[in-house]
Amino acid sequence: MKKFKFTAILAALPFLTFAHTGHGVMEGSSMIHYLMSPMHMIPTAIIIAGVAVYFWRKKRATSK
Repeated sequence: MKKFKFTAILAALPFLTFAHTGHGVMEGSSMIHYLMSPMHMIPTAIIIAGVAVYFWRKKRATSK
């Protein structure tokens, strides 16, 4: 079940971070919009942090 949740989060990542027009002051299809807009940056940072914690715990568990 844990592997399914992890896979579901990874599968949702493109949909959470998709840059598009309609909000912000930058062009919606530019990389700057994607990186600087909190609407895209916060979910991406949360998911990246979660993946990092997952692998850190996995590595720590196997080293014991």
